[in-house]
Amino acid sequence: MLRLASVAVAAMALLVTQAAAQPAAQRPLLSPMFADHAVLQRGRSIPLWGWAQPGERVSVSFDGATRTARADRSGAWRVSLPAHAAGGPFTLSAHTAHANVTLSDLLVGDVYLCSGQSNMEFQTKYATNSYGTVNAAADSELRLFNVTKRISDTPQSSFDAPDHWTVAAPDTVGDFSAVCYFFGRNLRQTQHVPIGLIHPSWGGTVIEAWMSSDAFHRIPGYEQQLALAQQNRADPAGAQAAFARIMGGWWSENDPGGRAGYFRTDFDDSAWGQIVAGDDWENSGVRELAGFDGIVWYRSEFTLTATQAAQGGELLLGPADDIDATYLNGQAIGSTFGWDTPRRYTLPAGALHAGRNVLASAVLDTGGGGGWWGPADQKMLRLADGTSVPLATQPWRYHISAQLSDVKAPPQPPGSGPNSISVLYNGMIAPVAPYGLSGVLWYQGEANANAPDEYARLLPGMMADWRSAFATPHLPFFIVQLASYGPPSPMPRNGWGAIRDVERRVAAADPYAGLAVSFDVGDRFDIHPTQKLVVGERLARIARRMIYHEDIVDSGPAPASAQRQGDDVVVHFDRAPLIAYSSNRPMAFELCDAQRACRFVDASISGADIHLDARGGVAAFVRYCWGDGVICNLYNDNDLPAAPFEIAVR
Repeated sequence: MLRLASVAVAAMALLVTQAAAQPAAQRPLLSPMFADHAVLQRGRSIPLWGWAQPGERVSVSFDGATRTARADRSGAWRVSLPAHAAGGPFTLSAHTAHANVTLSDLLVGDVYLCSGQSNMEFQTKYATNSYGTVNAAADSELRLFNVTKRISDTPQSSFDAPDHWTVAAPDTVGDFSAVCYFFGRNLRQTQHVPIGLIHPSWGGTVIEAWMSSDAFHRIPGYEQQLALAQQNRADPAGAQAAFARIMGGWWSENDPGGRAGYFRTDFDDSAWGQIVAGDDWENSGVRELAGFDGIVWYRSEFTLTATQAAQGGELLLGPADDIDATYLNGQAIGSTFGWDTPRRYTLPAGALHAGRNVLASAVLDTGGGGGWWGPADQKMLRLADGTSVPLATQPWRYHISAQLSDVKAPPQPPGSGPNSISVLYNGMIAPVAPYGLSGVLWYQGEANANAPDEYARLLPGMMADWRSAFATPHLPFFIVQLASYGPPSPMPRNGWGAIRDVERRVAAADPYAGLAVSFDVGDRFDIHPTQKLVVGERLARIARRMIYHEDIVDSGPAPASAQRQGDDVVVHFDRAPLIAYSSNRPMAFELCDAQRACRFVDASISGADIHLDARGGVAAFVRYCWGDGVICNLYNDNDLPAAPFEIAVR
């Protein structure tokens, strides 16, 4: 899995939000979304909601407008204030016969929600040039709302933490999302209206966690996961047993090594390579694993006396990145999800043998670091008498079983923390909706990069889901295309190119979506690049064109068509002119056959066209900037890069 920022790891310890609703008397008269320093969305009716005694009359007043509502049988109430122009500060009051709340320093302007995983969560204080940025952050008309991490099995209507609005200042901006802040700061500088930024994100999380259960009822293929999630609420042990059977089927279907018997004690692994089980395989010094994602098998041996074998004990193996299936002497011992979760497997009677014992495990890595990692001296067999047998003092043997691109995405276990289906929508999005928004910023996909075809269904499904939740059918979505990460390759390789192309295609197909390209500000050594200013300002350019109707170019060259012309394939681009930086020709173009066997080809610019030398092979598809750690140089004259893409040759 992807190594997360420490704040994301620590958040795993947060308490789970419980489904049971609080009594109305204990719930706030106004939702926590409405507090001092809030920004309300201009130009449309303003929804407000809260809780009172069942049947109680609630009156809300704002800048001369008053609306009333009656709480329903659960105590919930809601009103809509009339549309209001940008401005402020204002006060807002709400009262019943038993309660009275007055809020001050409210502004009316434009509100954006910024969500995703760790690159959206990445804090401003860690961004490039953060010292000057943070110390110059004071802006009384830029307001921030950090949503505390929480998971829930059912949609929540409020927060169980003291989330609140703050004014942008040196003591508040540093801990806020850098991409979101730089986006909002640019809009403040160019639009001169109050801006509110709402930030719910969680590092390392899959898109499935951010979608409501209703969304999955509209996407075929999720019936099993929905049923498991429901079963887990009533019978966690039964749900885990059912999932173990499902996961066993996944390994059987996707792992050639398992089918070949790599776990058997009599399997001959003498031709396998050697690896030290103390760091992820990318840092092992093994060339073929330097940028590998997929399934790798490990095998090692240890010897026990008859007395030791009779005791029983447990295997302590440290963490495996991301999912392991572990065997001892040909017997399945355990399987665990979680790149940072130390494995601890209790051994059943008879699992240990006097003499030779064989430990074997398959490890699936879905991106970033992979394999068994952590200190080698923590990998041991702990016997019942308290003594231990080291398991990593000698190199283990390894063998690649399957590329990530050749396996299906593994199912997520029920109750798996923030990656369970719908739990982040329930805990972090549902309490915000239907707060008035101008748009959504979405920076996520690293955790779904192993399943681009499925992401092509899920991303538009999530966008439709949130548009419904926020009662805004044309709610704009601004998507960040994943940055470059990992070692560059002299040969064409699959990897993040596919997920980047899904992001591009989804944005291009939606008239209310835009794409911010970020490959050129990535870091080959760090999945969390620090240059967030460029990403935030590219997102702001999209908003300035789409929402504020500025006459500006907001994206780089985009492929319109690819056609065979003699010995060339000609790719025509929108948003020309085309510029190749640091060279007299563009680089990183590939031609591929129908099975996506690809080769790098020479390219040249002619006006709005790229001519590719198609001699020497079949040309069914064109790919540009496709690898993980990519070096690409095609831009337009606004210094905006062309998005990585694949397009069919017609």
